[in-house]
Amino acid sequence: MRNQVKTILVSFSAVLVLVAGTVVGTNLVTADTAPSPAVTVTFNYNGATGGNTVASATVTSGTQADAELPRPTKPGESFTGWFNTQSLLNGQRITTIEESDAGTLIAGFVPPELAQTLNLALPPSCANGLGTCVRGDIGPGGGLVFLISGSTAYEMAPKTWSGGIADPTNNWSGALQAAADYRGGAKTDWFLPSRDQLNVMYGYRGSVTPDYAYSSRFWSSTPTSFDKAWQQNLSDGVQQNAPRTTIYKVRPIRSFSNP
Repeated sequence: MRNQVKTILVSFSAVLVLVAGTVVGTNLVTADTAPSPAVTVTFNYNGATGGNTVASATVTSGTQADAELPRPTKPGESFTGWFNTQSLLNGQRITTIEESDAGTLIAGFVPPELAQTLNLALPPSCANGLGTCVRGDIGPGGGLVFLISGSTAYEMAPKTWSGGIADPTNNWSGALQAAADYRGGAKTDWFLPSRDQLNVMYGYRGSVTPDYAYSSRFWSSTPTSFDKAWQQNLSDGVQQNAPRTTIYKVRPIRSFSNP
């Protein structure tokens, strides 16, 4: 009987399991079923303000970092993953959380063109072009994704795209050229939004973060006659045609494949 498992009833109907003379409790816990240790980490977002930026999290050892940890976003840069102090020195991002990772994790970022040059193994994301984008993501050009149409996504440049603290102003032809000259994210395919695309931006105005906020009148690329084009007030949604010599704000956008 020594090798048999005996069940003993005790007061208050508690059930204990006696195995080879050792009480182990109401459940038999083996090495195979023991829970993974909990690991508490805090996040240093390295200047990023976009994405799901919680201050800390408690996860189980063995958690996949790319799938479960926050994915911060920063305009014009690609998120390269999470690092601790040691892994940051050797350039190896953390892919699986272990007990030794308890403490502070640091978000890594590089310009998209540098990531491509170095052929970095990045976690899939909208920003680095390796993941599927949804509205609100940061796109490969560092812009805010505001429109998904089939397999095409559209991102708008941040309001500081021209180097100032807000969108610049120009006449219509100047607006077309300024948008085409923008090189955010090392991309060369930025353009002035059409009348319809500008209207989508107006509809999305309540969801933009401060870095991408807009108000007042902006030029569209849609002409109405040889000397006029459509503009829209992104504060109230009113669209009107205006002489092309008029000065309004300019905000570039770009489109890209979003499988």
